[in-house]
Amino acid sequence: MTIRIKSEVKDEDTGARVVRVRLSSSNSFETPTRSLTSTEHNYQVETMDKIVSSLGLGQGPSIAFENQIVQASKSHDLLQLQRFLKQNGVFHQAQRSVTGLVNAYPNKFIIYYPAFTAKMLYDENNVIGIENLKTLVDFQVNCNLKNISIPESHPNQSFDHFQQDLQALSKRALAYGADIVIPYLDMGMENDLFEAKYEHLIDCGFPIIGAAYRKYSEHYPNYRFLQQRDDDVLLVCSGVDRYWRSNYTTSFMHVPNFWGFDITSLYARSVPPKKDKFGNVIRKSIDEVKRFDADSLGLVTLSNHEQMYGTELRCECPVCQGKDITQFKQECSVDSKGNKGSHILDKFCKVHEIYASTSEFTNERRYIKQNDAKTYIDSHEFLKVFFDSNSQSS
Repeated sequence: MTIRIKSEVKDEDTGARVVRVRLSSSNSFETPTRSLTSTEHNYQVETMDKIVSSLGLGQGPSIAFENQIVQASKSHDLLQLQRFLKQNGVFHQAQRSVTGLVNAYPNKFIIYYPAFTAKMLYDENNVIGIENLKTLVDFQVNCNLKNISIPESHPNQSFDHFQQDLQALSKRALAYGADIVIPYLDMGMENDLFEAKYEHLIDCGFPIIGAAYRKYSEHYPNYRFLQQRDDDVLLVCSGVDRYWRSNYTTSFMHVPNFWGFDITSLYARSVPPKKDKFGNVIRKSIDEVKRFDADSLGLVTLSNHEQMYGTELRCECPVCQGKDITQFKQECSVDSKGNKGSHILDKFCKVHEIYASTSEFTNERRYIKQNDAKTYIDSHEFLKVFFDSNSQSS
């Protein structure tokens, strides 16, 4: 599968833009939008039998997501990459979940996000190194990925070493049958270096550039640089937080596109459940479960949703269709295997979020095409809170 990108419209005030992405003569879509991630795919698999049954469809195939971009991802560290080369079976075990996602979406454009923590990367003693990066290329090839992502050996490595590594790794990926090489830049690197590396990638003609998200307030110059660009290249921001961490309510998925990014992708960080002193898992109440609200671009608890809107769900996605909030709590807190609780409802809410959030990007594109993205921001309460807060603090 090949990919062609053409920038169509850019909003003068915010930097948000609409890009036409063509995967084939009969398959194209517009950005900004969000990818479907491997974690979200797993939630759909776990909940879809119950969803199609509630719609009167019986047990059957999943209801397809609209997302044309799918992001597979795994956390990596140096120890794991070294174990790939030292211990039999570890490589194969790690690739199974990625290969499963690739096989589930044969007609989608799949991007791999090699996730490294900032804490690890910015330790000068933790340079990944070219040999470990070769292992990462081999890992993706063996997962049947056709689009091979190449991160840097170290975010602040010299431009010359960056250029040499990229050339060697690109040749390796293409020799093994890759269709497209996707270089990944870290948003946390020094600004002058970031700009030089980005310009090099543009000059080389890479159609897609990936970026590992780092905190905007700490790395503003790099985001500002991308906001001012308008190249015919697809910019993908991976590892985006689900919440804006200052209030844990704003849906952060809808922020990076105002900094010049075309595709945003979540990265789910596993958090162990809370336990009491006897080792029993402590579950939050049903009313404390958060659900994506398209009107405010917030992630609000179900109790807050009732305070804001009453019992109407205000959504016709496959999860919410035909339900009020009482039915939603009752039917979606039990899965098809009979497991029950707020942790089950949370999965249904996240599947709802994929549908509702993706649809909201369609709404946003209409404003960008009218060069009126600021009105879109102001009409969505929690998105406005974010931009008002950052304009006051800058």
